[in-house]
Amino acid sequence: MSIIATLVSLILLFFAAHKRKNALLIPLVVFLLLWTVILFLSCFNLYGMHPASNEAYTLIMIMEASFFLGYKIVEWSKDTSSRFNDKYVKHLEFSSIYFYIIYIIGFVTIIFNIVDLILVLKQYSAGIPMWQIRNWSLQPFGSENPILSRRSFIEETIRTVLCSPFTTLIHPISCYYLFNGDNKKRKIMLMLISIIIIATGSLAGGGGRLVFIYYLMCLYFSYKVSKITSENEIKKNSKKYKRIFKFAIFVSITSILVYTGIRTGISNTFKQVYTYLAMPPTLLSQWLPLLKVSTHTHGYLSFFGTHSYLFRFLKMANIGIVPSVYDLSYQYIIQAENFLNIGSGVSNAFVTPIYYFYLDGGYLFVILASAFFGIIISYFYTNFRKQINIKSFAIYLLIMYGILVSFARIQTAIPAYIISFILVYAIFYKKKKNR
Repeated sequence: MSIIATLVSLILLFFAAHKRKNALLIPLVVFLLLWTVILFLSCFNLYGMHPASNEAYTLIMIMEASFFLGYKIVEWSKDTSSRFNDKYVKHLEFSSIYFYIIYIIGFVTIIFNIVDLILVLKQYSAGIPMWQIRNWSLQPFGSENPILSRRSFIEETIRTVLCSPFTTLIHPISCYYLFNGDNKKRKIMLMLISIIIIATGSLAGGGGRLVFIYYLMCLYFSYKVSKITSENEIKKNSKKYKRIFKFAIFVSITSILVYTGIRTGISNTFKQVYTYLAMPPTLLSQWLPLLKVSTHTHGYLSFFGTHSYLFRFLKMANIGIVPSVYDLSYQYIIQAENFLNIGSGVSNAFVTPIYYFYLDGGYLFVILASAFFGIIISYFYTNFRKQINIKSFAIYLLIMYGILVSFARIQTAIPAYIISFILVYAIFYKKKKNR
């Protein structure tokens, strides 16, 4: 079944990318490419990894096909298969960014990261392994561990409502401004904030490496989109920007190797990469028997990020209108962090969007939710291509980030991810250029 699933994914990828210029900018292509790689690697079951069940592969194929059809419905209805066209592109003035908001939140985020980093270094020097420190950092607020125990409710609120969403948002903003900005000092300032947050945040989080991949994605997409849509210095100085991109790739790969060495040892690097990419079907298989007998949450779980803080506030205020399904959804969110044996070791979290969709409503919800996200993403991408500016680009990259982490979860279940979209509208205001 793994081979069949890989072939189905490859066929869908072919139809998504066929005769499309700049195919890697298309969300559908990126989604299918990611899952084709995952399914292909899962065929080999290296390092003793348990084979995924036929049902897990069936559900993944259903998710891909439904997302594909939902995406294509919008594309076909709007005839958006044409290439980028400069005459449809509009830009916002770069003065339309509230830079002081970026600087303030960036400064607060860096301070918190440094505080966490000091705590991490103390624990690491005391002999605590980095994987244990990372697990501490991922536990919910209120957990008794050296990283989280010291935090007050106010600090945790600032971190959750401002700093965490900002961490996801700053990278597309800084990368886009690098290629399109008209103020050198601001370019430097934004890049410094972005890089310092990456460095301190990754170490403070116990060696997280996904942020480096996300940053490279932001850099690549900002370069490609800017080159396609603008007659600016990018085309005049393409060699210079290619060198910047190659240097960023080198630094990011080196950082990933160093962080992997700190956490598990350089000799385990290939095993780590393979396990992360190949395990989702296996881990989903491990969860399926429990998912089948669990109570459905009817969309509350998949969209947990949209209502979580509202219901949490109502509970704290002791207002008795919080539905019981909210508590059940929260239990399922925590449950996904439980470690299960996958043969090559124990793993958690990489449960795929299907875990959330299935708990919300079984096979039917897997189909409907996958198609829904395909429709929404396709609709936004259609509009993004017609009006590319730093604001729409930031939203575009947030969506692409959601696709990037789809091998682990559905990102709309994360409150900070939803807030990052709201933060976009707090940082930008509309002021068009005169042309």
